[in-house]
Amino acid sequence: PWPLCNGSGDFGPLLSVWPRRNLMGGPLRYYPAAELVNRSGYNLAEQSRSRGDMGAGWITVLVSVVVFVVGEFFVKLFVDPIIELRRTIGEVRHAVYFFANVYANPLRAGIQLSDEQSRRVLACSDHFRELGMRLDSQHSVVLLPNFSAGIGLMPKPKSIEEARGELVWLSNSVGAEDGVICDYHARLLLVRLGIASEQDRRSLPKLEKMSKKREGQQQ
Repeated sequence: PWPLCNGSGDFGPLLSVWPRRNLMGGPLRYYPAAELVNRSGYNLAEQSRSRGDMGAGWITVLVSVVVFVVGEFFVKLFVDPIIELRRTIGEVRHAVYFFANVYANPLRAGIQLSDEQSRRVLACSDHFRELGMRLDSQHSVVLLPNFSAGIGLMPKPKSIEEARGELVWLSNSVGAEDGVICDYHARLLLVRLGIASEQDRRSLPKLEKMSKKREGQQQ
C-alpha cells in the first residue's frame, strides 16, 4: 500500500494514484486553502470581526440605556421638584400683583363690603393660603435645598419659610386688616422670595414706616 505521505509532508505518492477526473468526467482542480475560503464564503477572520462588531454594538446600546435611566432618575428626583417650586414662586408674584387692588385697598378695615367685594376678598384669601401650603410642600421634597439655593436655583430654605408665613398672614388679613399694612407684607413677601422688582424694593422702606404708623394707630 502507498503511504499517505513520505514523512516530509509530500503527498506526491497519494496524488499519483488519486483520480484525476471528477464525476462529470472533467479534470479535477486543486485550489489553495485561501482560495477555497474565498470561494465558499466562509472566512473565520471575517466572522470573528463581525461578532466583535455585534458585541460592541450591544455594549453601546446597554451603556445608552443605563445613561438614559440614570439621567431620568436624576431629573425626576432633583430637577423636577426645583422646577415645580420655581413655578409656584412665579404664581406668587402673579397673585401679589393681580390681587393688589383687593388686599391693598386704601380704605381702612372694618368698612361694609359689597357682595362682589366680599367674593373677591374670599378668593384672594383662599389663593394666598393655597400658595403658601403648596410652597411649603414643594420645598419639603427638594433634595439638597441648601446646595440648590447656594448655586442660585432656588431661594434659601429660611426665606421660603418666611414667605410661607407672609402668605398665611395675608390670607388671614385680607379684608380684616388695613390695606397699607397688607401691601407692606405683600412687598416683603416678594423680597423674601427674590422676585421683587426694583420699584418694590424702593417702596418697601416707605411702606414699612406707614405700616408701623397704622399699627400704632390701631393700638
